[in-house]
Amino acid sequence: MKRIFAWQTDTSTCHLYRTVFPFQELEKIGYEVSWGPPPPDIFDFDIVVGQRITGNNKLWRDLSHDFKGLLVLDLDDDLVDVDPRNTVPYNLYQPQRLGTIANIQMSDVVTVSTSALAEKAKKLRGDGDVVVLPNCAHPDWIKPNIPNGLTVGYAGSPFHAQDWTLSVHEGIHRFATSHPQTRFHSLGGRYLRTGRFSGMRPVEAMLEALDFWVGLAPLTRNEFNESKSWAKALEYGCRGIPIIASNVGQYPEWIQSGGGGLLVENESSNDWFHRLKMMMDPQLRADLSQKALDRASAQTIDKHAHLWDAVYRGEW
Repeated sequence: MKRIFAWQTDTSTCHLYRTVFPFQELEKIGYEVSWGPPPPDIFDFDIVVGQRITGNNKLWRDLSHDFKGLLVLDLDDDLVDVDPRNTVPYNLYQPQRLGTIANIQMSDVVTVSTSALAEKAKKLRGDGDVVVLPNCAHPDWIKPNIPNGLTVGYAGSPFHAQDWTLSVHEGIHRFATSHPQTRFHSLGGRYLRTGRFSGMRPVEAMLEALDFWVGLAPLTRNEFNESKSWAKALEYGCRGIPIIASNVGQYPEWIQSGGGGLLVENESSNDWFHRLKMMMDPQLRADLSQKALDRASAQTIDKHAHLWDAVYRGEW
């Protein structure tokens, strides 16, 4: 039985995707799992996974020198080159940049959420010891929601203001003007300029509150966003909600692999307007809703935990 510990530095939804859900599945096949802040006996584990260990960290350096087991650094965002317009994360992570690069280089293997982030980590390391472990939902999340009529919604963190550009707002405004029956609902970040606002809440409560006809996911094109995962599409898909997403990051992969939704060029207000108009078609919306649900159902952790097991057995 292998003892594995996840050193978590993040308690937002990503810690569920990156450690809790995979570890719960690994426990079913015989791993002894635990997670949280580093315990006094951290050197006694067989595997230590550091989730988002950034900056000049003495314990991580000590582990890289003296730990006898497998040392894994897990990243689900590009914390080396954060978008400077996203001021809160940028001010947090940019001063730690060189230390974060060193942490990437010190680990035995780096696990990441997307292929773009994997390519960047490989270049920083100078080797191929980087593995993509895609974000996966919990099976209990799969439950179609009933939309509240024609509700256009967004659910996400309050760190995406820079992605909601003038073009996005213009396209939405044009649609709302021509379709005055449209409702709007924001959860987390308040970027839609009208409608209900529900505020931040734990992910399970957020999923229950998703009453959208269609969910939005704007992203501007920059180095940081090109490494963003399909998490928002996955969460919408768990509730059978089609997505309109920017053609950036992992969203094209999600759509091309069967996820129900439409892609836009983020800086095209016409794209946003016309994709929203397309979603007015009840049959198209129903077809995309089923595709979104099917794709999310195929992306639950019970179907993919073997990928984590392979890495932790040294197979990559």
